[in-house]
Amino acid sequence: MNNRTDTQMQHLTDYLLEKFPNPQMSLNKVFAAGKPTPNIVLDNFLPKDVALALNRECSNIPDQEWKVFTREGSHMKECNRLTHMRLGRRIIEELNSSHMLTWLESMTGIQGLLPDPHLVGAGYSKSFRGDTLQAHNDLDWNEQSRLHTALGVIIYLTPDWNAQWQGAHEFYNTDQTAVVKKIDCVFNRFLAWSHSPNVSHGYTVPLSCPQAVSRNTVRLFYYTSNSTSEKPQCG
Repeated sequence: MNNRTDTQMQHLTDYLLEKFPNPQMSLNKVFAAGKPTPNIVLDNFLPKDVALALNRECSNIPDQEWKVFTREGSHMKECNRLTHMRLGRRIIEELNSSHMLTWLESMTGIQGLLPDPHLVGAGYSKSFRGDTLQAHNDLDWNEQSRLHTALGVIIYLTPDWNAQWQGAHEFYNTDQTAVVKKIDCVFNRFLAWSHSPNVSHGYTVPLSCPQAVSRNTVRLFYYTSNSTSEKPQCG
């Protein structure tokens, strides 16, 4: 990480809040209008140098640190081990901070968002030629954190990804017979969507990128709790 990237990281929250101010006014309606579930796409989300550094870090994590995700015929690699994510850890800490949770709540209208320190299903992911993520519904419940899934987030990291290589994030209709919305893997693009047990997503056409190129992302999930206080609150 160079000095410029380090400086940008120190002020990342300020950068995002300045770039996307007052999300309740400017972004909430866009998010709410998303189909088939509320969603939003924001391009050039992070400082470019930070996004490039994340991609380099993701690409250079040793092979033995990755887990292979194969559920429902999918194939991709995942890494949520923070010991190998110096920059990724700092990004995740920023995106899970109180200021950013408030910003996400204003943008989405989902109140009481909580991060997952265990990064279940989150962290870095990368996919190679021939890989797919089959149509699926994210789990409603995080057993480790004992929380309900509320929001998914992806930041795309691979520079110069060619849309002809496939890998676009697709939202499907209820019976998974048609694509309702497709989001291409544009470098430094931010995608957020409201979790719904009735909405599946993925990319089912095998990637056709060159062997030396991978589809790299940072993924995060946010949660809510249905717990209520057993005692009356003192005013």
